[in-house]
Amino acid sequence: MNKLISFSNIEGNLIDENCRLFSRKTTSIDFEEFKNQFFDELKSHIAKIKNAGLGLWLKWNEKSDTLAFYRSSKSLVEWPCSRKLLEKFKAIKTKNVCAYGDKNSRMNVLDELEDFHKIKISNSGHFA
Repeated sequence: MNKLISFSNIEGNLIDENCRLFSRKTTSIDFEEFKNQFFDELKSHIAKIKNAGLGLWLKWNEKSDTLAFYRSSKSLVEWPCSRKLLEKFKAIKTKNVCAYGDKNSRMNVLDELEDFHKIKISNSGHFA
C-alpha cells in the first residue's frame, strides 16, 4: 500500500491570482493561434528578460510539446480559478508545507494558508 507521507507546494497555482498573464492568454485562444503565433511570441518575449529562472523556463519549453503546454496551461487556469486545487491542498491529511520566494511574499494565497507551515526562500521569486 502506498501512503502519502508529506506534500510540498512550491508556489503552485492554488488560486486564480497565481495564474499569470501568459497562462490566461493561452486559455483565451484556440490551439492553432497558440501554435502558429502566440507560443513563439511568448518565448521571444521571455528571451529578452534577464532572469536566470526564466532562462531555464525558456530552455525547457524549447523542448516541450506545444500541445502539451497548451493543454496544461488551460488546466493551470481552470483548477485555481475554481478553487478546487486550494481545497484539495487544504484537505490533505499529512504533513505539508508551502514554499514561496520572498519576492512574492504578498501573494493573497499565503493568507488562505494561514494554518500551514510556510517557508520563505530569500532572494527568490516564482522562476528565480
